[in-house]
Amino acid sequence: MPQTAEPEVSAAPAGSVAQILGKVSGLGEETVREIWDNVQANRRKLDNCGFHEFVRKDNRGTRNYVCKNCGGEVDAGFVIAYKQGVGHGHRYPGRETALI
Repeated sequence: MPQTAEPEVSAAPAGSVAQILGKVSGLGEETVREIWDNVQANRRKLDNCGFHEFVRKDNRGTRNYVCKNCGGEVDAGFVIAYKQGVGHGHRYPGRETALI
């Protein structure tokens, strides 16, 4: 049986995803790009922080938190999982990544 070649996959032009999301959401391509840039910058802050200490971002009952050390922003689900992971690390000496 003859083998068929895998179809070539070409990379989409850089703007196409932002264009599509901007059009579908009604936000526009530039706004979508700004949101993505903000998400990437926030991720870099969180990844480069050696010790997270999360506090509520505001007192209006939102579920958003900010790290006092790096300024990275996360939701309550992330904070709960982070604290649980740190707690588990304390049970296994030598595996701690941060203290709360």
